[in-house]
Amino acid sequence: MSERDDYSLNVGRIVRDVAMGKVVISPWIASRWLQRRRRFYDQFTRREMDLLWLLADGYQVKEIADRLGVAKGAVYNTMSGVYGKLGVRGVTPAVLEAIRRGVITLQKHEAGDVSPGLVVCDKVDG
Repeated sequence: MSERDDYSLNVGRIVRDVAMGKVVISPWIASRWLQRRRRFYDQFTRREMDLLWLLADGYQVKEIADRLGVAKGAVYNTMSGVYGKLGVRGVTPAVLEAIRRGVITLQKHEAGDVSPGLVVCDKVDG
């Protein structure tokens, strides 16, 4: 039996999970998605990830520089690299694209903590 068929044996559990508002995907599809996400995520340095988190939290360039202990010019250089990797121009598009691609989540974050953990959603709206 292939991994794709694994969920076919658990139809009852799947129906219950969906009825409770959970998202259910096969392990095979989840594995493929995680591989693609990991490859994209790995392009970003720790500093770029910290910058994205701080931008998402609404920090301004001066505040980011102070928090990371670097000059404002270093923040602007890092922002430029992030924009290029995400294919955007600007803070808001960068944050939105990073969220869309799974580089960052909307969970609370502390600078220096760049773990790429998954967000478990119990309910999906829309």
